[in-house]
Amino acid sequence: MLRARNILILLLILSALPLFSQPMPDITTYDPRSPMGIGVNPAVIAGYKRWKVDLYAQEKGIMWDEAGITIGGVSAAFRMIGPLYIGAQGLIGGYINTSGISGGGRIGLGVRFYKNWSLGISGDFFRTVDDKGNSLLHKALDLGLLIRPGRFVNLGASFVWDWNPRYNHNLAFRAGLGIMPTGDERFSFGLDLEYPAAKRDLFRLGAVCSARVARGVDMGLRVNMIPGEGKDFRFGAALGIRVAFGAPELFASGGFSGLNQSETVTFGVSIGPDRAPDKVVGHEKWVIYDIRGLNLACTGPFSVDCSMIGTLRDLDALSRIKGVKGVLLRVGACPKGMGDADLIATAIERLKQRKLKVIVATGMCGPAGFAAFSGADRVYLVPGTASPVIPAGRRLVFLGDLFNNLGVKAQYVATGRYKTFPLMFTRNSPSKDQRDMWEPMLKDRCQTYVDRVNRLRGTRLECGPGSPVLYSAKRAVSAGLADGLTHMDSVVREIENQDPDADFMSWPIPLSGRAGLDTRPKIAIIPIIGDIVPGRGIDLPFGNIHLAGAASITRLIDRAVRDSSTRGILIYIDSPGGDLAASEIIHHAIKTARKTRPVAVLFGNVAASGGYYISTAGSVIFAPPETVTGSIGVFLLRFSILDLLAKLGVTTFPVPAGRDTGLFSFLSAQNESAKPGMKRLLNDAFDLFIRRVRAGRGEMAAKWAKKAGAMVVNGKKALKTGLIDRVGGMSDALDFLKKRADLSDFRVSILRPPTLIEKIASGFRLFGMAAFKTIGSAVQAVLARSVSGVVSARLPYVDMR
Repeated sequence: MLRARNILILLLILSALPLFSQPMPDITTYDPRSPMGIGVNPAVIAGYKRWKVDLYAQEKGIMWDEAGITIGGVSAAFRMIGPLYIGAQGLIGGYINTSGISGGGRIGLGVRFYKNWSLGISGDFFRTVDDKGNSLLHKALDLGLLIRPGRFVNLGASFVWDWNPRYNHNLAFRAGLGIMPTGDERFSFGLDLEYPAAKRDLFRLGAVCSARVARGVDMGLRVNMIPGEGKDFRFGAALGIRVAFGAPELFASGGFSGLNQSETVTFGVSIGPDRAPDKVVGHEKWVIYDIRGLNLACTGPFSVDCSMIGTLRDLDALSRIKGVKGVLLRVGACPKGMGDADLIATAIERLKQRKLKVIVATGMCGPAGFAAFSGADRVYLVPGTASPVIPAGRRLVFLGDLFNNLGVKAQYVATGRYKTFPLMFTRNSPSKDQRDMWEPMLKDRCQTYVDRVNRLRGTRLECGPGSPVLYSAKRAVSAGLADGLTHMDSVVREIENQDPDADFMSWPIPLSGRAGLDTRPKIAIIPIIGDIVPGRGIDLPFGNIHLAGAASITRLIDRAVRDSSTRGILIYIDSPGGDLAASEIIHHAIKTARKTRPVAVLFGNVAASGGYYISTAGSVIFAPPETVTGSIGVFLLRFSILDLLAKLGVTTFPVPAGRDTGLFSFLSAQNESAKPGMKRLLNDAFDLFIRRVRAGRGEMAAKWAKKAGAMVVNGKKALKTGLIDRVGGMSDALDFLKKRADLSDFRVSILRPPTLIEKIASGFRLFGMAAFKTIGSAVQAVLARSVSGVVSARLPYVDMR
């Protein structure tokens, strides 16, 4: 027969051991960001479910000679009004060797307040029977505080008063720390401790981690350490798994306690409304969204996220949910080009169309920043900063003299007078065609920018050569470009002064992806960033080098098509072009995907030449006003290093096997007689390009492309020539896919190849070998882009971002 004291110890220790089994446990083991339960743990239900019910059974056996106990339970948690939550838990069970029945429960209240901090209180009661048949009632009061110093860091502390005589009215202190080092819910880690004031031998240290092992499947491990007599320690552990089918979610766990050599097995089901996380925000909330980065590194082994695309996705989600009163954008990174600025400005305009107030807090972001954020209701700048305000010109780079001095000769042929990229290797100054193409476009871009800012902000900016370019933050406010000077963390107080009832929450909602398998249909975003090359893609953390590998891109497209939950595909392109064969491979993959899924295309800063080539396979093309597109043409470029080798004392002797043998070898001399053959090859490639434009965009676009001479245009002119379907942003593209796929609701997923670290973790490969292979691929891709003899389709080298 179990003693009552042992029963209570068993309940105390094992309450922390099972994973995933209780919606409001004393120590929340599933999500270490919320390590402390505080009566009702609001983090479990807030933000993504209004209510939740757990049904579970626990078999608690004793490894030695004593009996076991089986407990069945039900737990429920509800959000009442605004930040107020209520929860309850019931238990009932019996011993194997006796007819005695025990039971109990818990009821509590929780409230969320400043910065999503939570305060809660709960009352516990459990009735047990000792070995003499006496009925004992265990009562406890739990008061706790949960704070979040960061989005993925939580600290918790609570005090527990226990009125059971066996515990001598014990007071216990509990504390915990939870973090998510990867910045999302895929992996989490937590530490916690429990220190009873009277029963110090029950002092416990615990560590817990959970990891996403597959879509909809999470596993967790908890280890407890309990100091024993002298220097001895007793250990306990539990292993759990949760499988999410949207609703319901199944969970199971098993483990043992080092205190009394007991084991436990738990299994059950969680039931809650199958609602999208972004549909439950609360009443009249202000959402704080931090833009920490706006990079495009999505496809390579060094990439961490697609923060630009992720930002557009999140802002679109905010425009679709209910309960939002306003949005505070705290900008830590600025747009890197006017195309990106247009996309963010369009997202802000969409928020305002939904009657939301938009406030921006940022440092000086330069012209792209003012273009992106001028449409907000208010703009605050950090004091003491300065930056250019008027868009500056760009510099073309020429290597002609350098190559001549080195003894390297370049030879090229191209279709169209404006296909001038190879001139960077043969000249030391721009040609007339280059000036004719870029000067009007840059002038138009500047005028469009100042017209927009003047209209939205009431300023008097000008584009003339004598216009002031550099502004301080103070001067920017005086000129009307911003509304005030303050630090980002002070803007919340500014809003509270103007709106005393303002209630803030962070976005994305913490725990919003915890359920694992979201049952809503999906729209997949596939980024194509940088120069298009054969093989795998890569992003390098230096030099702003992005290479979109055809093999990587087609694998992602195939993955989206094979996923039955994917109902639409959005191709995001920010590419100046590249290898024609690689572009054709991606074009074919998109065209094949269109047979089963609607495919929309969205341009970023640049979608020209090969970047435009692949877009013609989409169902519809959206582009921001200041994107750079067109450059419909191809070129062939070859180099000879014979003079360089001669300077070094190296000679070569050709042994030809045919007329064109070694035509694109570095060791072949320049040969003017080879140009007609190169031109014929080029014409065949150009004809293919025009056929793709005609098939995807129609006769009007094809006629313009043939006559344009590889001219580049912005998004506004591209609409007039038929190159695109609509000037717009990500929300417009998602709306198209939603309508075409007949969706009432959807989720958005950004697809990208695994990073280098993810490959190492999944394949257990040696880091050195993987890194060497990555560097080798990068060098090969750079050479293929710039100095090989393959047919390429690329913009002239100019920094348009």
